Amino acid sequence: MFDDKQYHRVMTPGFSRVSFGGFVGFVFVVSLIYFLVLGPEHTFLSLSSLLHWIDKLSSKERLAMISFVPVYLSFMIFGGGIFGGLLGHYIQKHIFHRHHKS
Repeated sequence: MFDDKQYHRVMTPGFSRVSFGGFVGFVFVVSLIYFLVLGPEHTFLSLSSLLHWIDKLSSKERLAMISFVPVYLSFMIFGGGIFGGLLGHYIQKHIFHRHHKS
């Protein structure tokens, strides 16, 4: 019914093959997000500046905002990692492979 090439294309999901560019992009963006979130207080994305801002709110608002801090952290780290992986894969596929074609 399927030959080997068709079987491999149908049965292998697209994200199971990680390219080198995708891995480098993932590591770069996750380390950048890690620095921004845990970095100095003067960056607006840092956790300490977020907590200082939350501290100025009333008690009900503070409780609501504190409950969203884990969501903020997970979106920043995992969303940034996915974006970096896709961006690195795109750069490797469309820029670096043009030079290798004869």
